[in-house]
Amino acid sequence: MPKNPFPLPPDLTGPEKDLIAKAKAGEWCWLGTTRPGKDDRDNAQNTIRAEVIRHMALGGDPNNPIHPKGVQLRGAWIAGKLDFDSRTLTRPLWLHDCHVDEAPDFLGATARTIGLSGSWVPSLQMDSLTTEGPVFLSNGFEVAGTVVLRDARIGGPLSCTGGKFLGAETALDADGLTTVGPVFLRDGFEAAGTVVLRSARIGDQLDCSGGKLWGAETALDADGLTTVGPVFLRDGFEAAGSIRLADARIGDRVELRGSRLFGVPDALFAPRMSLAGSLAFYGGCRASGCIQISGARISGDIRFMEFTTTVHGESISATSLKLSGSIYIGSGFSSSGEVDFGYSIVQGDAVITNSEFLAENRTLNLAGIHIGGDLIINSLNSKRGFMNLIGAKVRQFIDFNRGWPAPGKIALDGFRYKGFGFTEGAMADRAAWLLRQPDEHLGIDFRPQPFEQLAKVLRKTGHTEDAKRVAMLKQHYERGAARLQALARIAETKVRLAEAVEARRTCVDAVEIARLNREIWSARGVLVREPLGWRLRWVVSRLFGLIAGYGYRPIYSFGWAVVFVAVGTLIFGEARDAGSMVPNSPVLLKQEWKEAVTDDPVNSYPEFAAKVPDFQPFNSLVFSIDTFVPIINLHQETNWIPHPKNGGLATVARVYLWIHIIAGWVITALLAASVTGMVKKDV
Repeated sequence: MPKNPFPLPPDLTGPEKDLIAKAKAGEWCWLGTTRPGKDDRDNAQNTIRAEVIRHMALGGDPNNPIHPKGVQLRGAWIAGKLDFDSRTLTRPLWLHDCHVDEAPDFLGATARTIGLSGSWVPSLQMDSLTTEGPVFLSNGFEVAGTVVLRDARIGGPLSCTGGKFLGAETALDADGLTTVGPVFLRDGFEAAGTVVLRSARIGDQLDCSGGKLWGAETALDADGLTTVGPVFLRDGFEAAGSIRLADARIGDRVELRGSRLFGVPDALFAPRMSLAGSLAFYGGCRASGCIQISGARISGDIRFMEFTTTVHGESISATSLKLSGSIYIGSGFSSSGEVDFGYSIVQGDAVITNSEFLAENRTLNLAGIHIGGDLIINSLNSKRGFMNLIGAKVRQFIDFNRGWPAPGKIALDGFRYKGFGFTEGAMADRAAWLLRQPDEHLGIDFRPQPFEQLAKVLRKTGHTEDAKRVAMLKQHYERGAARLQALARIAETKVRLAEAVEARRTCVDAVEIARLNREIWSARGVLVREPLGWRLRWVVSRLFGLIAGYGYRPIYSFGWAVVFVAVGTLIFGEARDAGSMVPNSPVLLKQEWKEAVTDDPVNSYPEFAAKVPDFQPFNSLVFSIDTFVPIINLHQETNWIPHPKNGGLATVARVYLWIHIIAGWVITALLAASVTGMVKKDV
């Protein structure tokens, strides 16, 4: 046995002799069943000097060899300083329910097992400590100051279960800690200050279930933490400050069941966290601050079930998230602020059901999200909030037309989806769904993509007629947007013109006056062109819609053609009966006919027709068709024409003929273009 550098003092007391004897036999030395109080300071019956314990923990001596079970002491008042600075403890050290007078020092020490369960210490220095086994600071362990475990290496668990760490600023400083086993801060664990686990490496789980962390700003600082197992913050866990897990690497799931997170502005601050399992907030969990997990990499699911967040700013910030599983929000979820999953990548589904979104004007942001599965939305209470799906991409969009935000509260520009799942039948609701977009997206800043996307999906799913109705609705709003944009340009130009006129009035520089004159003339030109231009475009678009349904309803053109042909038949028939229809052939229009027409226009034709039997008789229906359809020749238009000198009806017939011919060209052309697909269409 190597020589012990710290020999026993010569004047051993009775309790000290009893402790040595028990330690040699591998037995517990009981000096009491509870931890000594302040009144036991000078009690010789339970006082053990620290130097005696140090001597035994370092192995004892040849006369007093310590059993491999080590020093096992309970209920003692330990007087003096337990100084193991840079020493090797060859025996386990168990000091249960003891009152340690001065702060123990294990700085740089090497030990087997250290157990201080139920004991009280002023503070505890364990920087760079190395142990073969566990460290127990549990079961009523209490420390008035800070426990320092920076860069310590523990060969088993670190158990602080039921411990009271009362350091005001930092309760537990374990920056760079490495453990082979789990770390327990659970079941009655309390920390008055911050618990620091920055860059710690935990060989199993971190379990804070039922723990109370009262650090005001930061309750748990575990940035850069690495664990092999899960992290549990559940079953009555409470944190007054933020929980920090930025850049942490968790080897399993993170659970917050029934937890209370009071940290502000962030209840959980875990950007860029890497998680091998799922992240779950459930069982009545509540948060007063933001859940910040932007940029996290999660291999499982994210669940917010029976979860309430009361922050009025950003409630959940999960932007640029990469998720191998699915998002589940529902079953009593309630948020007073914005839930933001913008630009995240989700390989599974996003299911949002039975939830409350109570924020004004900002509710659920899914802008730019890519969901490999389905987006399922049902039974939302979000009447006051805003839902942003700009640029989102999903496989199928499944909704039940319940709980959507009020009109003007859904942004859909760039939202892409392949179908509606089992809700495809509710096509009557889709137009109303599109019209819930913000007013500016349906007005001056019109966004056509939502209409085009819906029409595309409807067509691919066999709802061609519904697709055409949506495409026609898009044309209607495009026309309105063009009008508003033109009026805005006119208003802007008027302001610019007024400014230029005022500037010219006070300007004395000839070059500048010339420039202002050019600007004034340019503005006046705009004020002339724009009103005419937008009105002309409006009329053309309106006529296109009425005549051909913007190319989606060729039957409209056919209907108009029937109407014009019928009206023409009526007018031209009346003109014939009045004798106003005359031959239009150069061969027939000779002097005899002209004289006959002049003398008796009504009865001239039968007499003349008898003399010229090959001349085609007049037919009002055929004449109406021949003059209306430009691509056919039925020899009525070339042979007959209303004579302008044969009374008022002839004038009416002649004017109508011009209208009839123009309408025929326009309607026939649009009909042909619609049928052949020459008009650009979305469907």
